[in-house]
Amino acid sequence: MRFVGRCRAAALLVALAATPPLARAQGDDVQAAQSLVNEAAQHFRAGDFEAALKALRTAAPIAERSQPTALPTIRFNIARCLEELERWDEALEAYEAYNTLPDQQHRKQRAWSAVQALEKRVYGAVAVTCTPGGALVRLVERPDDVRPCPARFEKVKAGPHTVRVEHPSAPQAEVEVTVEAGATATAQVALEAEVAPPVLAPVTAPVAPPPPSSPWPWVIMGSGVAVAGGGVVLSFLALDARDEAEAAVPGSAQDDAVDLFEQRRTLSYVAYGVGGAAVVTGIVLLFVGGDDDPQAAVAPGGPMGVTLRW
Repeated sequence: MRFVGRCRAAALLVALAATPPLARAQGDDVQAAQSLVNEAAQHFRAGDFEAALKALRTAAPIAERSQPTALPTIRFNIARCLEELERWDEALEAYEAYNTLPDQQHRKQRAWSAVQALEKRVYGAVAVTCTPGGALVRLVERPDDVRPCPARFEKVKAGPHTVRVEHPSAPQAEVEVTVEAGATATAQVALEAEVAPPVLAPVTAPVAPPPPSSPWPWVIMGSGVAVAGGGVVLSFLALDARDEAEAAVPGSAQDDAVDLFEQRRTLSYVAYGVGGAAVVTGIVLLFVGGDDDPQAAVAPGGPMGVTLRW
């Protein structure tokens, strides 16, 4: 996590350096906004993300009225500060606000990736099943979102929620569920006839299948995922090097940044290929089965052998 944080910090400083020069416009507002952006970069470099966030939020309305072309980069950096502060809800809202503005494609792609990752930290889902059929279900905090049961509600914030179930031949029933970020909470509601109060069936976790006779398919797949994850990190590092090349003055520094970008991009492709091959091999071994001898699962020349040596 600390390594990823340093990558994000480097990316933010490059983005701040690439902010369109506010001083090109005229007036005190422009100078004030530029000063705030410079102050935010200094705070971020020092690791004071709260102070950087404060300066950027002060600069945003000034830039909006004096030089709107600088606003997308400022909003992007506001979201990055909130992400560094682990204020996930606010970071998600800030990225969504930034995505409504036009900006350079590589920052747009990074923002969309951040939104997908943050949604898993902020939201979960609720799945509801009912007996008898024909019931309608809703979340109490979403009174207008009524669905036939069974139903599934996406993008539900983590925490406690109340599920309300209505049926024409049974009394209304409510059940409490607790949503965890990135997970699905389930509720099974059994409605009784009008003469009896509703009975809420306990929610039971699904029974996990028995583990495979050999752990090696899982080891192979896990190694492949780890290598592919390294490819993701290298991809982000390559993007950072590309940003540095774009911001650098033409010359040896820029050439070095371009070479670093190409090296990291090539390594990321290799990691994706090796990791993918290991995952596919693990899946094949998982379903096909075979000899329990671990040496058979890591025979020389197979994808797993390459993965382990890499």
